[in-house]
Amino acid sequence: MKQFNPKLNLDISAKFTLIVILLLLLYPILFGFPFKIIGADTLGYYLYLPQTFIEGDLAMSSTDAATSALIKYHNTNILYQVHLVEDTGNHVIQYSSGMAFIYMPFFLIAHAFASIFGYTTDGYSLPYSWSLIIASYTMTIVGLVYLRLFLLKLFNPSITAITVVLIAFGTNYFITQSQSPGLPHIHLFAFYAALIYYTIRWHESNKLKHAVLIGILLGWMILIRPTEIIAILIPILWGIHNKATLKNKLILLKNNIKHVLIITIIIISILFVQCLYWYHVTGHFIFNSYMNNGEGLHLEYPHTIDFLFSYRKGWFIYTPLMILPFIGVFTKGDFKNSWITPFLVVTIIAIYVSSSWSVWWYAGSFSQRTMVQTYPLFAIGLASFLVMISKSLKRKIIFVPVIILVTLLNLFQSWQYIQYILPPDRITKDFYWAIFGKTEAPLHVGRLLSVNREEEVFDRNKLEAFWTDKARDEEGNIIIDQHLTADNEWGKGIETPYRETCKSEYCWYEITFEAFIPEHSDPFQIELVADMAYNNKHYGYVSYVLGENENFKTEQWCHYTYHYISPHPRTPTVWFRTFVWGKKHEIFIRNFSVTSFIEKESQNLN
Repeated sequence: MKQFNPKLNLDISAKFTLIVILLLLLYPILFGFPFKIIGADTLGYYLYLPQTFIEGDLAMSSTDAATSALIKYHNTNILYQVHLVEDTGNHVIQYSSGMAFIYMPFFLIAHAFASIFGYTTDGYSLPYSWSLIIASYTMTIVGLVYLRLFLLKLFNPSITAITVVLIAFGTNYFITQSQSPGLPHIHLFAFYAALIYYTIRWHESNKLKHAVLIGILLGWMILIRPTEIIAILIPILWGIHNKATLKNKLILLKNNIKHVLIITIIIISILFVQCLYWYHVTGHFIFNSYMNNGEGLHLEYPHTIDFLFSYRKGWFIYTPLMILPFIGVFTKGDFKNSWITPFLVVTIIAIYVSSSWSVWWYAGSFSQRTMVQTYPLFAIGLASFLVMISKSLKRKIIFVPVIILVTLLNLFQSWQYIQYILPPDRITKDFYWAIFGKTEAPLHVGRLLSVNREEEVFDRNKLEAFWTDKARDEEGNIIIDQHLTADNEWGKGIETPYRETCKSEYCWYEITFEAFIPEHSDPFQIELVADMAYNNKHYGYVSYVLGENENFKTEQWCHYTYHYISPHPRTPTVWFRTFVWGKKHEIFIRNFSVTSFIEKESQNLN
C-alpha cells in the first residue's frame, strides 16, 4: 500500500505565486482595509444587490435608500451612478450587472451575518463592506492561480515565477488591487487569466466542458464591461500566425461547430440578463445607461498619445515595465506561434478603445487602471521577453538591472500615491519631476499641478484675452438690444466651437452684458446659462441668478459680469454656449458679449 506523504512538492512558480498572494493579503492587515469600498464607481456596480434583496425595488422608483446610505456612511459624495428615466419615472443604474453576480454570494452571506449579529441590514453597513473586500481578495487569488497555470503551459516554472512577481509588483496591479479592490479590473484580470487557460485547454483536447467554460467567461466579462467584447478574439485568433495556421483554425472551428454554437448561445443568454433589467427599468431591451453627457466612448477621437505618454496618467510613464512585452514578441522560437496574434491584436485594440474614452485619464487612479484586466495577455509577452534575455549574458547584464529599477520605481511611486505625494490626477511634467524620488512633497509644489476646475478662481493677472464675440442672431448678425418676455424667454447669446475660443486644456469665459429688469419681473427667476454641448447633449451646465448679483437693481440698467471655467472638452467638436434665460419674465438686455482668457505662456505648466 502506498503511504500518504503530507509533503507538498511545489515548483518554483507555485512557491512564488503563493508568496505574492500572501504579500497582497498581508498589505491590508498591516495598513488597513478599504472599509469605504461601497462608494464611487463600485457603488454603481453594487446597487443591484441592495435594491433587489433589501429594498425590493430593482427599478429604483425611489432613490431614498441609496441617498440615505450616502449620507449615513459618507462613502461617496453624490449619487451619480443612477439616472432618471423620464418615460417611466424609474432610475437606471449606469453600470451593467456583471459585477453584482460576483458580489452576490458574498453579499448574501454578509446579509445573513448582519441579521444574526445585530448589524444594520441596509446593504451598506460593515458586514457588507467586508463582503466586497473578501470577494476582491478571492478573485485576486483566483486570478494569480490561473495566471500561473496558463503561463506554465507556455513557459518553464522559473520564467513563470518571475513573470507572476513582476505583474503583481512591477505594474499598477498592486495599487489597483490594494486601493480599488471593488472595481472590475482585478476581477476581470482573473477572468482573462482563466479565459486564456481554458482557451489553451480547448485547443489541446477540443473538450465540450472547456468550450462551455469559455462561453461563460466571455459572457460574464462582457456583462461586467461591454468593451471586454474584445476578449472574444483570444480564442478566435489563438494558434493563428500565418496562412497555413489560419486554414487549420477554420477547419478546427468547422469540425467543432457545435462548440462554437454553444459558446455563442451562452454569451447571448448571459447578456440577455442585462436586457431584461433594462426592459424592467426603462421599457426597452436595449438602452444606453451611460447618460452622463460629459463622458463617453469616441472611437473617432482617441487620446492614445496622452494615454500612453502624458505625465497626467501616461501608462508607459507610470508603468514602464509594460513596454517590455512588446519587445518580447520579437523573441525567436516556435513557442510564441500560438499566442502572438491574439496578443498583438487584442492588446492594441484594448489600448485604442481605452484611450478613446473621453475621460481617458479615468478619474483618480495611479497609471491606467483600465489596462490592468488585460495584464494576463501582457504577461505572455513579458515572459517571452524574459526568455529572450535569459539566452544571453549580455542581455541579462543590460536588462535585469532595468527590470529591477522599474519594479522598484513602481513600488516607490505606488507608496507616493498612497501618501498623496503623487496625487491621483492633474499631474504635470514640472510637478512629476519636482516630486520624483521625494518622500515628502516640496513646499508649494501644488502650484505646479494643472488647473483644479472646482477650486480655480478667475485671476486676470495670470491670464490673457484670446477670443471675443457678441450675441448674434440665426444669420450671424450682431445683436445689440434684446427684449425677453413670456413668449420669448430665451435670449440670444453665444454658441460657437470650443476650439475657436480656446487653444489649451481649459479657458475662462468672461460674460458681460447690461440688463434692465422691470419691477413686475422676478429677478431671482432670471438666469445666465453657460455650458458645453456635444451632439445636442449638454454638460458642464452652470446657471447664475441675476437677482443674486451684487450689481443688481430693479428698474434701472445694471452691468453684469460672470466668469465660467470650461469643463474638459469631451471631443474636439464640442461647442461653448451661453445666453440669458428669462423664464417667462420680462427683461431688457443689451451689449451681450463674451471674452475667453487663457493662461499666459509663463504661467502655463501643463
